[in-house]
Amino acid sequence: MTIVERNEHVTILLDAIREAANGNGQIITIGGDAGTGKTELLHRIADEAHRAGALVLTAAGSRAELTLHLGIVRQLFQQAANAPSATGELARLLEDDALTPARAGSGESTVHPAGRVIDLLCAALLEPARERAVVICVDDVQYADVASVHCLLSLAAQLRAARMLILLAEGPAWTRPLAAELSAPPYGRRINLPPLTHGGIAAMLAARLGHPADAAVVAQAHRLTGGNPLLVHALADDTLDTRAAGDDTLHVGTAYGRGVLRCLHRTTPAMLATAHVFALLDEVAGSPTTPQQALLGHLLGLDAAAVARSLAALTAAGVLDRGGFRHPAARAAVLDDIAPAIRADIHRRAALWLHASDASADAVARHLVAAGHHDEPWAVALLEQAATQTVLDGRPEFAVSCLQLALRGSTDDLERARLTVLRTRAEWRISPAGAWARLPELIATVRTGRLTARYAIIAAKLLLWFGQVDDARVALRSVGGAVAELSRSRAWLINWHPTLSVMLPPPPDAGTAPAERALDRLQPDDDAMEATTMALLHMVYADRPNRVLTWHADLAEADLDRLAPTWRAVLTAIRAEAALRLGDLPEAQRLGRSALQCITPRGWAAAAGLPRSILLRSATAMGAYEQATVELEHILPEPGAQSTFDLHFLHARGRYALAVELPHAALADFQACGELMARWNMTAPALVAWRDGAAWALLALGKTDKAAELTQRQLRDLATEYRRSRGAALRALAVTRELWPRHRLLSEAVELLQAAGDQLELAHTLADLSRVQYALGDGSRGRLAMRRALHLADQCNARALSEALQPSVPVPSGGQSTGPGTGDEATPPLSDAERRVAALAVQGHTNRQIARKLHITISTVEQHLTRSYRKLKVSRRSDLPLGLQPGFSAD
Repeated sequence: MTIVERNEHVTILLDAIREAANGNGQIITIGGDAGTGKTELLHRIADEAHRAGALVLTAAGSRAELTLHLGIVRQLFQQAANAPSATGELARLLEDDALTPARAGSGESTVHPAGRVIDLLCAALLEPARERAVVICVDDVQYADVASVHCLLSLAAQLRAARMLILLAEGPAWTRPLAAELSAPPYGRRINLPPLTHGGIAAMLAARLGHPADAAVVAQAHRLTGGNPLLVHALADDTLDTRAAGDDTLHVGTAYGRGVLRCLHRTTPAMLATAHVFALLDEVAGSPTTPQQALLGHLLGLDAAAVARSLAALTAAGVLDRGGFRHPAARAAVLDDIAPAIRADIHRRAALWLHASDASADAVARHLVAAGHHDEPWAVALLEQAATQTVLDGRPEFAVSCLQLALRGSTDDLERARLTVLRTRAEWRISPAGAWARLPELIATVRTGRLTARYAIIAAKLLLWFGQVDDARVALRSVGGAVAELSRSRAWLINWHPTLSVMLPPPPDAGTAPAERALDRLQPDDDAMEATTMALLHMVYADRPNRVLTWHADLAEADLDRLAPTWRAVLTAIRAEAALRLGDLPEAQRLGRSALQCITPRGWAAAAGLPRSILLRSATAMGAYEQATVELEHILPEPGAQSTFDLHFLHARGRYALAVELPHAALADFQACGELMARWNMTAPALVAWRDGAAWALLALGKTDKAAELTQRQLRDLATEYRRSRGAALRALAVTRELWPRHRLLSEAVELLQAAGDQLELAHTLADLSRVQYALGDGSRGRLAMRRALHLADQCNARALSEALQPSVPVPSGGQSTGPGTGDEATPPLSDAERRVAALAVQGHTNRQIARKLHITISTVEQHLTRSYRKLKVSRRSDLPLGLQPGFSAD
């Protein structure tokens, strides 16, 4: 091991060797925390002494030899080059059974060597010193047996005029009664090895890595090691083993973990035990706080002062810092050092102590789960309580662990039925695909009739998610007259399968406000999340998808992080549906795929129609028909039979069939939607606009009258606030009318869709309006509408629509668009105000609309447009460059 920042200590010890050679013997104790380089320094000095001609005798203590009588002294005696005349007698005495401990394994030997043995041992070690210097090096002297310590004390008393130097390397916290005597006058002195400074770490890393380490790397090494040389070397080993070319960062790996263990095993048993228990507490509850330190003392059998000393020593050794391990790899290594049975016992005792101390259910449950212990009479109830709390805390995985252990410990049938439902729901939150395996047990539990109303409803919801409608009905029939429980779940149950409405109490007479109150604060528990998702879906189906995206944008990231994966997936899918209904196709695609990544496609079960339909519809609208074909391969079994989300998929498949010119197939899917909604008595015309789709299919088949009839029925069913759906229906109806009525319907549709924010449907409608305007001889307005339609299609990434419209976009007189960025350097640039007005004009807004948006007068708008025409060398609105950007986001 490279030795740095030890020059001062080396000098002191080399001077001591020279003094010993001159007959001035002494004893020097080298102290320091584990891993600070005491052994390496001892070896370095032993080598120097040997080169200087001294006789070097070495010995090392070990924890296993604490009871080996005269173990250290025997090692030294066996190396003596010239045995004294009494060697034979000494050898016989050392073999005498009377001088060995009475009981092996009893801790420290209390047998002191007789005076004759001490005299002979000292004579044997001092005899070579008559001719040359003798250097005795004892490593890990803290493990020396008491008899050997007595001999060293006797030898130390004779050093003053001897050519002998005794060097003792001691580990941390050596508290033997005789220890202080060896390192204090008149026998000797003591030197301590401190941790490395930043400069020392830099020098060691440069020597090991072959190049200077920058300040950030040195600081990182200091944080990870506290200046412990052994750990710095371990970091260098890991870095050399794993780093890539050009990578100057430090890597933490197995060598670092082994280094931590080497440090700990060279400390006292109390420190090692402290590290073990600390790691276990840290694993389940974070770094032990002051209350936890009381638990640490209880588990170790130490008082508060002793615990504090051990923790301070572990900090000094570079293992801990600020009440925690310096790196997760350190904790992992310490945990691996504990036998499984011992770990379980410590956790069990911790749980008992915490429960007796009235700690929280969560704190006790952590240790019960870690120990796998459920035998206490209070354990099952506490584990169930902890599971409920951990869901609120955003830790659904631990809730599963609690409930699994509770089930193992429960013997009551009613309790087991409840726990079975709770465990299935807990697993569903994390991975519905994993919870699928619990279905047989869940169904069997439902059929026993042992569930109370609350848990029967929870079971019904789980069964509906997995498409088990008949078993969900069995669960709901067992609820009986629990009206309040059923009323709270009515929206969720009917959204899944409207036929269940006959089993539920009538809805309360209330508007949308109570549902939307669920959006005031996001809570991770299931009841709150059900209310939240229902409120969001209500907004989507009420033609207010922009409100969904605004609500999500206002959420804190931390709130979303607390949600279980399944609830994150559901919220993401609803956002994707909202983005789709606003014409943001790339965002709908991104969110749809994200929803399928939060939980596996199989885990979506009967709800798969929602994310799958989003991907299919957005791919179709983008003209990505190959991708749409891939989505169709995920066709649902028995579409329309499992949940209302299957309506989304049928509608999306119909839209795809229309796009690829299969009107008969499209009409069949749209009509299937209508029949299913009629069978389910659904009166939500904006849920899926099947009549609009069917009308377009009928138009493609030449059945104009039937198409008109369907769209008129759609308009009758839509309230005035459904602006998006009414705009789409008006567009379909317009195709069935003559030019002037068609112009009126399309103009009205444009106004509605602009207000609703559906950019894609607006682009289609503007394109239709443009064609009508051309047919009516209004080429100027027709060009403007077509240019605006193309602009919106490009914004939506609706490539198929953009390509279809491109030939229809007129080119300004002169052959090319002019203006900023076209290469016409003589064209004066537009001012910010002019650019804002011109950009809105390009998008098709009237002067009045522009004035309202920018909060300026109509006269000011006209002035800005006149200057813009002059600067851009155009004569009319329709010739303005399409690529003009406003430089801000208009309201």
